[in-house]
Amino acid sequence: NLTHLTYTPQFDCSNFLAMARITVLPDSNSIGTVDVRQLMEGRGELPAIDPESLAPSGLRSLVVNEDPRMVAVPQFLSPQECAHLVELSEGNWIRSLVGQLADKNRDGPEGAKVQSAKAKTRTSSSCSLRPAQTSIVQRIEHRLAQLAKLPLDTLERLVVVRYAPGQEFSVHHDGKFRPITVFVYLNELPDGAEGDTFFPHLGLSFVPRTGCAVMWPNARPDGLEDSRMVHAGRPPLTGIKLGVNCFFNIDNKRQVCSPSMNLAAADAYLVDLEQLARSGAKEGEEEEEQTTSADGKIRVRRKTFTLDTEPPLRAVPGFASAEEV
Repeated sequence: NLTHLTYTPQFDCSNFLAMARITVLPDSNSIGTVDVRQLMEGRGELPAIDPESLAPSGLRSLVVNEDPRMVAVPQFLSPQECAHLVELSEGNWIRSLVGQLADKNRDGPEGAKVQSAKAKTRTSSSCSLRPAQTSIVQRIEHRLAQLAKLPLDTLERLVVVRYAPGQEFSVHHDGKFRPITVFVYLNELPDGAEGDTFFPHLGLSFVPRTGCAVMWPNARPDGLEDSRMVHAGRPPLTGIKLGVNCFFNIDNKRQVCSPSMNLAAADAYLVDLEQLARSGAKEGEEEEEQTTSADGKIRVRRKTFTLDTEPPLRAVPGFASAEEV
């Protein structure tokens, strides 16, 4: 069911694999275009969207490659969930970073450390979401864990990515420390706009479709990088491409550590911020000071109280107004 085209190799993978040690394999001589919209033709309707949770009432998974096993899930997210993730990201975009090995010539007991840095090979924008940031995000995270069949605690923070025309992420590998990657498209592009996710060795090109998830493994059974899984987020010619990176890690990424208490909670010093603000203000003095700048803008200066210096702990009474709360 895949559309095959002849392909002339365009990439030198050796320049872009900063986060993994891989064997550079030959590119495929043809491309199979994976479009879930075409794959679903004649397969019936997709499960309905639940009107209360706004989540799909079920999932349909399509195996598009057996070895390595790659799965496409049309409507993994509903259009409403896609719009919600984009809304959370707006106004919070930063330049996307690339993971690089801190010491490419040495492996430590846990493997070489990975550091993040800007790179010419990745020019998109990103926004990291907080774990369980909203009830919708929390439901999506649980759905991802069910799809990957991995513990929720190993799921990294979801990272929404934005590709403007010409922006890309050149050929790269997600790293052996991430056994599973799930990439979900949050929108579609105009016909002919490209912006696909491309696996050069496997010869597979995934067309962005709203809510579609693509899942693949990054490591071999022996734990080393699977060199076949190098891929690229190719630039859209027109329009904005939006998606979300969902990485499962070999380590627990959501462990909550209970702090040790050296005294009973009942014996702890109680800080009343409202009383602190009143006691710190001179008679007739307001808890916050308003000034007008040269450009006519009103600036608010609030009092800050240092409660401890090691570790530094500060309190700002009235930081949010009653209306904001």
